[in-house]
Amino acid sequence: MLLPGGRLIGGGKQGRYYVLDSATMTQSQNATPGTDGFQGFQAFVNTYHPTFTVRDYEKGELFGPNIHAGPIYWSGPSYLYQMPEKDYLKAFHYDTATRRVATTPAVTATGSWARPPDGMPGGFTSLSANGASDGIIWTCLPQADGQWHKVTGALVAFDATTLRQIWSDDSPMSFAKFCPPTVADGKVIRPTFASDVHHRVPGKIAVYGLRPATLARTATPPAWPVQWTDPSDPSRRTVAPQLTIEATFLAHGGPLGMLGTPVGPARRRDGGAWSRDYRSTIKPRATCAQPDNGAPTTLHSAIYFSPGTGAHVVSGAILAAWRDRGAENSALGLPVADPARSDSGAGQVSRFEHGDIVWHPDTGIAVHLRR
Repeated sequence: MLLPGGRLIGGGKQGRYYVLDSATMTQSQNATPGTDGFQGFQAFVNTYHPTFTVRDYEKGELFGPNIHAGPIYWSGPSYLYQMPEKDYLKAFHYDTATRRVATTPAVTATGSWARPPDGMPGGFTSLSANGASDGIIWTCLPQADGQWHKVTGALVAFDATTLRQIWSDDSPMSFAKFCPPTVADGKVIRPTFASDVHHRVPGKIAVYGLRPATLARTATPPAWPVQWTDPSDPSRRTVAPQLTIEATFLAHGGPLGMLGTPVGPARRRDGGAWSRDYRSTIKPRATCAQPDNGAPTTLHSAIYFSPGTGAHVVSGAILAAWRDRGAENSALGLPVADPARSDSGAGQVSRFEHGDIVWHPDTGIAVHLRR
């Protein structure tokens, strides 16, 4: 990115920033290797694996807080912003008089989406502002590791001065890697990676700001437009369960997403619910240097639907633990939301009618019932 005063700034997979003079293309600061032996400065770190050192970061993309985009700049507080892999959204001050970038962040983001999940490829950011005031940082980021599969994403807004999270929409839409949101004419346009011509899945973008401001806070996905008639009660019309399950499947990336391919047809469950199972092959966490990094594993998932709770995904160890307890007939009831990151950011949580199941890579499964 080109900063005011003829300075260029960028970084790579080690998470380091380099500042250059645009006239000479030589480093204008931190050109002499520091105590860590590298030029530039370490802007980001791997917060999920703090035992990795700066020296480890040069071994491959699995280790470092990889930067996969350029930062953005706002003249208000003279901050440049970026959300890499494995670290928080940060703001670094740029002194327009000395034309130097501070090597420590001025502000670090807070909120449930302040950093991306562990894995690929981090967040991608745009700015809206009224000149030097009312700045908002808009960031698209994945909800899971998107290196090998389509995953769902989120659009998050942060106050550009404090980096406090002020809004988010994490309704299931397939995440588009490396694509920041577009801000134009008072609207925010969110890209998706929905299209799949081989499976006749149409592409789409999501546009925020089309409705009056009084309605803009309600960010709910559109209802599936097809209705069905219950054979046992012809007067009862509701959303078709199979089509709702299919719409959720496509929103999560379809056959090329984390859910993979269906295992059998949709099945009727107790209490008027429906479900359909899916199976996918998950590739191991390979790197550019080590493309073959172990045997693939199988991920089992399911989408459960009821007219009262909607259609939601349950997968992996959480699905197994929930079914061991009786699935929809357990004390937890049916799922009421798609899987989300746990508070720590390293695990996953699925919310049910009467409680939550949390999975963490270090501690395993924990079930929390609500009274």
